[in-house]
Amino acid sequence: MANRRPLLRLILICAVLLALVGIGLFLVWQVIWSIPTAPAPPPTAVSTQPAQPEALAGIGGVVENEAKSPIPGVKIRIGWQENPLTPGARPSYHSKTVTTNAAGQWVLPAVKPASTVSVSLQLTHRDYALQDLFGTSLDKLAAHTFIATLTPGLTVTGQVVDASGNPVAGATITSK
Repeated sequence: MANRRPLLRLILICAVLLALVGIGLFLVWQVIWSIPTAPAPPPTAVSTQPAQPEALAGIGGVVENEAKSPIPGVKIRIGWQENPLTPGARPSYHSKTVTTNAAGQWVLPAVKPASTVSVSLQLTHRDYALQDLFGTSLDKLAAHTFIATLTPGLTVTGQVVDASGNPVAGATITSK
């Protein structure tokens, strides 16, 4: 039984990694199929200056960590549905990606809050857990007062061993 422990440990580590990859793939699948759209264009440039009240357009907000510090470099994929202006016409679906500036702020002027029905956000940053937000408050987004808080990502540690329980030198496990 003692010879099987390293093998069982390896199987457990692999199972945890496969579960994490599976959850990630499920979330990606959910996002891809929930918003029918063309491929996202390149990220929109965001001003590093705070928005002035008279200049507010579209939607926006701030991304911060649990300590309420701004997080620069967060990629935000924004999907939204607009009601048509013509009666009987079909709603339109849109998707764009923006990146937070040094103050953790982001703005997407392309969204027209008056005709927008729903907004979803997907926030990604290499140091934080992916976050999907559905049913986001349109009032706060239009006022640029929406605050999203990211939490640190998950760290998995362990040791790769061969079938005999000996450590495998230089082995690397990568998860995307």
